[in-house]
Amino acid sequence: MSESSPKHSTASETTVDVLIIGGGFSGLCMGIKLREAGMNSFLILEKSADIGGTWWDNRYPGCACDIPSHLYSFSFEPSNEWTRMYPGQQEIHDYLKRCVERYKLAPHIRVNARFQEAVWDEAAGVWHAGTQDGTRFRARVLVSGMGALHVPRYPGLNGLDRFKGATFHSATWDHSVELEGKNVAVVGTGASAIQFVPQIAPRVDQFIADVKAQGRITVPVANLIRFLETGVAADGLFAPDVFGDVSLPHWRIQSDTDQALIAIRSE
Repeated sequence: MSESSPKHSTASETTVDVLIIGGGFSGLCMGIKLREAGMNSFLILEKSADIGGTWWDNRYPGCACDIPSHLYSFSFEPSNEWTRMYPGQQEIHDYLKRCVERYKLAPHIRVNARFQEAVWDEAAGVWHAGTQDGTRFRARVLVSGMGALHVPRYPGLNGLDRFKGATFHSATWDHSVELEGKNVAVVGTGASAIQFVPQIAPRVDQFIADVKAQGRITVPVANLIRFLETGVAADGLFAPDVFGDVSLPHWRIQSDTDQALIAIRSE
């Protein structure tokens, strides 16, 4: 198939053959496959300031993937640059940036373009779509690559609006907040909490964790393989390298919510 023009604009709309919503793994994969098929008339709309989806939005301390790195990558683009079995956020984001460069996707990506609506025009056989800033697009095909792990969900805590300390969700971590010497309340013990709590525990004065149910901690595959090969139950067998030296008695069950809000109060 011969390459077509990436796009053309009318007075009110930018026209492409394919409009992709989301610049994470799914959206980038779609763009790569379109390029491989010889199709250049497409755009990828990404609401954030950079590509990566959840691996750009989630940048809390210790953010990492719980799937082995060689599986958490494109089958057609394996990498030998992973430094650990369970890659961290920065490594995954760097991998996606390399894919954008390798497959020359940059001209097809629009960042800070928050998708707002799309309406199907039956008579013309096209989609009319728009972003929050009023930019309009016309496309024969609309592809959703939107995920859900970047959307914060806050618990309904009575009195939260009167809390005078800093509050933020792990998905929108506020790195400007100094945690040293603070009393920190963490709501939820899901995948995010078990990653960032060990990272900040040595820096804070006291933890209070609200949990819905007892957590389940599994042995990292790398540590289990090491044990099976050597017969030695190293210190890392039960994941202190992942979860740190957090003393479980400091955790207190207080409520029935499993969301991940972090609240910091100064003494």
